[in-house]
Amino acid sequence: MMTHNFEYAERYLKAIANGQIPLIGLLGPAQRKDRLLQNLGSEAVQIAARVFGPVGLDIGAETTEEIALAIMAGIHAELSGRRGQQLSVKSSSDLYELELTH
Repeated sequence: MMTHNFEYAERYLKAIANGQIPLIGLLGPAQRKDRLLQNLGSEAVQIAARVFGPVGLDIGAETTEEIALAIMAGIHAELSGRRGQQLSVKSSSDLYELELTH
């Protein structure tokens, strides 16, 4: 979610706080996310674990396309229960287990 108006973003988060959306990604600095959650008060408890900001994996994205890729990769990793690290740093037993489950 990206708005250039903090109050709009706050309203949108309040509107979806009780929903079933598993991941809510926020563009912008982490401080903005923290401030939004703080302003939600008790409703923040219902949504905080599902709010990611800044959203996306750290792949050094700078262009619009790279940022979109970083966001989609981060969403996929989160929904798959993965960390989004290089396969080369995973142990061979982890990779074997990955092949067996797919």
